[in-house]
Amino acid sequence: MKKKNERGILRQKDIFLGMICAMFFLDTVGPVASMGASSITWSVIISLIFLFPSGLIMAEMGSSYPADGGMYAWVKKAYGPKWGARMSWLYWINNAIWTPSTCIFTISVFCQVFLGEVPFLYQLLMSIALIWCIILFSLRSRRTVTRFTNLAAFFKIFIAAAMVLMAILFLLQGNAPANNISLQSFRPQLNDTFLFLSALIYNYLGFEVMFSVGSQIKNPTTSVPRATIANTFMISTLYIFVLLAIIIIVPQKDTSIVDTIMNCFLFANLSPAIEKGVVLIIGSIFLAILFAQEVTWMIGAGRLAAGAAKDHELPMAFGKQGKSRDIPVGALIMTGIVGTVTALIYGLIAHNTEDLFWTLFSFTNIIFLLPYIINFQAYIKLRKINGKIPGAYHIWGPTFVGTILARLEQGILIATIGIILLTPGRGLELTTILPLLGGTMIVLIIGEILINRCHLKYFKQSTTTTE
Repeated sequence: MKKKNERGILRQKDIFLGMICAMFFLDTVGPVASMGASSITWSVIISLIFLFPSGLIMAEMGSSYPADGGMYAWVKKAYGPKWGARMSWLYWINNAIWTPSTCIFTISVFCQVFLGEVPFLYQLLMSIALIWCIILFSLRSRRTVTRFTNLAAFFKIFIAAAMVLMAILFLLQGNAPANNISLQSFRPQLNDTFLFLSALIYNYLGFEVMFSVGSQIKNPTTSVPRATIANTFMISTLYIFVLLAIIIIVPQKDTSIVDTIMNCFLFANLSPAIEKGVVLIIGSIFLAILFAQEVTWMIGAGRLAAGAAKDHELPMAFGKQGKSRDIPVGALIMTGIVGTVTALIYGLIAHNTEDLFWTLFSFTNIIFLLPYIINFQAYIKLRKINGKIPGAYHIWGPTFVGTILARLEQGILIATIGIILLTPGRGLELTTILPLLGGTMIVLIIGEILINRCHLKYFKQSTTTTE
């Protein structure tokens, strides 16, 4: 039973800011910006046909079923323990494998701001150390982590505003935009840069992160939908303004994965003294943001895995918890182990930080999208079984409206997986497709083995106890 002071500690403001921290990805805005002015048009289109419908569905699920575990609890309720376990496994393993990528990105920014050129091997070792620093911080109390992620959300909005200000100053100085921003340039393109659209879809996922602690949300039937719907407008607006700022300041050839955000300030034609101060301040804030973002996702994924382990659906190593029962100690340590091994393996293969980032992004993005496809199916099933839960938020109109929106989201996610399999600039290549599909199959097989072993072991124990 929860302690009284643990009940309902997350307010509507906490949910709203937590979603911004989890979903406003400044580390993947570079690939999207490389699409040029058409990236803004695509952002508007994807916001309308994906972000907003997804937000409405997640708001209904979070309001109707505010249990700990979020998507894990919803899928389990719809399709039973094994599907819930599959959801948890995919969600957790994606985060564990993706963690070294975000950490190497963070270290690259750190080196760019404070150290200059640092050999890739040293950056790799620093990123492994950072993984464990994030885990140690994640073990702190829920209130401490919430305050930090709330602050990081404000920092993200601050950096977005600073980038827009740099773009305005850049134009006021009489500079021409670094890229073509004619009316024609905003026309959606289907060339090679279209393949980076998968990064935009990725940026619009994550509403469910805050629902992993559904029981700690105050007034979930009202606070969840309000925060979720408000976030759809805020996040889409932030991305559009940030992309426009990048397109005005940074030439398309310089919109790399690692350097794009800092280049907005380096290319803004500021005086050397001001530029140095601005870069140090923005760089420090950016590093805090990246740290908090990974904390948010690591804890969210850890709670799903811990919940499945508690229900004997994943190995008990994931279920170990600290004195405060909302800290998934076991799942966090497992994340650190897998993240460290992944960093070392891919560090031997990758030639530089950008290569490592994109390789891991492509691989984990496929795994990352699968739980959402399953979750939208669970939404359809629960709507069919339970109808509209009294007192909860519901998508306007008859049941088929929600079903159509869920099918649309599933179709977009499946199409995105197809886009991921294409290599930017080269198209279909077996040397790219086979490792991605092979790695995905290995992850699925390992998950099935673990889940089935846990179910078999628990079944035997239950039978023995009964006898």
